[in-house]
Amino acid sequence: MQTFYFTDPGKVRSHNEDSVTIISNENKEYILAIADGMGGHKAGEVASRIAIEHIKDSFYSLETLGNKDTAVEWLRLIVKEINEKIFDYAKKHPESKGLGTTLVIAIKTENYILYGNIGDSSGYVIKNNTLHKVTKDHTYVGMLINNGKLSEEYAEKLYELRKHKGMTIEQAKELILDPDYYGMMMV
Repeated sequence: MQTFYFTDPGKVRSHNEDSVTIISNENKEYILAIADGMGGHKAGEVASRIAIEHIKDSFYSLETLGNKDTAVEWLRLIVKEINEKIFDYAKKHPESKGLGTTLVIAIKTENYILYGNIGDSSGYVIKNNTLHKVTKDHTYVGMLINNGKLSEEYAEKLYELRKHKGMTIEQAKELILDPDYYGMMMV
């Protein structure tokens, strides 16, 4: 499998708050993950680095991700642990209060491909030479679209609102962070 990545700080930020990893193990299981530190928030690059480093450490501590259900449970666990690590960092570094990150992660094994995301970082697949988004944005506008209160066409017209990250990790403290999942079985 050939992989690559490219990140860009965009036109607004002077520095890049993205952290990325593409890793595999002896079982030919792959993790591809991107964490986008929340622009405009203090220490976004720290939050994204915490997320990616924890994913790598956790993945390398496993012999295998196992079946799809086991991998989903692993994703739930690491998202919870990442959230706790970011809260702990913010407690120890009050100047970084409000830091946050989005996350999109893909797992590829010989038997399945699984996507998970938190925030508005998105996962895509190419099928029949067409790019398809397979994750849902965790933003206010994304919630309105998912609940049928807003059409995707109208949301496109609200570009600036749609790009709003939603909430910081700290603001989401009372929420149960449970990533959305999209899985495909390999044939």
